[in-house]
Amino acid sequence: MAFTLDFSVCDTQSCTNLQYTDTSTNWADASIAIGDSVYVTITMTDDNSITESYDVSAVFDAATVQSDLVYNSEDYSGGPFSDGVYTINYSIYDVSGGTLLYEQEKDVYIYCTLNCCIESMKLKLKDYIDCNNCDTNYVINYFKMKALFEAFKVAVAYNNLTEAATIYETLETMCDFENCNCN
Repeated sequence: MAFTLDFSVCDTQSCTNLQYTDTSTNWADASIAIGDSVYVTITMTDDNSITESYDVSAVFDAATVQSDLVYNSEDYSGGPFSDGVYTINYSIYDVSGGTLLYEQEKDVYIYCTLNCCIESMKLKLKDYIDCNNCDTNYVINYFKMKALFEAFKVAVAYNNLTEAATIYETLETMCDFENCNCN
């Protein structure tokens, strides 16, 4: 079976960090031998076309990844990782500026602010259910938003980014980001 370069990305600490995990398969079949020096980069491009490239060669040692790669939003010139689609490119070159050996690119949807809003609403739900506020519209809206949020996550999981963006816009309209302190 041939070598396949692959990775996954998840947010950590409420989107202050993005963690990249190498999920490549069949390293033994890679054209990189133990002891070879290689140049490895991860490049991120956000919705605003801000592009950052990171040299991750230090954690990459001759066809093995020594640790997960974690990027702090303070190191990203786009500022904190805001909700939206990020194009992530994972590349291995023989030397810096040299021949591209392997490459994998993925679009990743980050949605921490939206998740914060839903969670914030959930924390307030008990007060509304106990009728301290007697606002049944709040309860109904929360469950509508929760259902839409689950549909949004399914669209993201199946890489249907067009559908995810449509659902996100609806949720963004319904969510009061100011009252949930998510910005």
